[in-house]
Amino acid sequence: MIRLPAFTFAAALLATAGANAATPEREQELMAIAASCAAFYQAGFDRFDLPVERNEAQRQAFIAVVDALGIKHLTPSQREPWFMENVVGRTGIVVNIIDLKPDESIPKVRANLTACDKLLPEMNAAAGLE
Repeated sequence: MIRLPAFTFAAALLATAGANAATPEREQELMAIAASCAAFYQAGFDRFDLPVERNEAQRQAFIAVVDALGIKHLTPSQREPWFMENVVGRTGIVVNIIDLKPDESIPKVRANLTACDKLLPEMNAAAGLE
């Protein structure tokens, strides 16, 4: 399983954006990144009043990537625990970081949202959603 510290995440997203989405390894990496992206959006809703109306579709798009790639790479019995750990768990981590250091972390979460959005077309292609 790929674990990235929450705020070194944007650099990793941009560094890997040109990679080949066709490999199983890249698909699994994109699934993990999509989980973090969904977590960043949810934390934004919960902690810094990110407008839901404009951003819920993006959060749902990342969850759709997680679901589609999960079907390809996880057994049915692995999917829910993986989602709970990697989407729900990461959301809790990001929320806690925001609560502890809002002035430092909110700009980083916003930057990660931008990086996530730039990577969504590759994620959708890898997941067969385009």
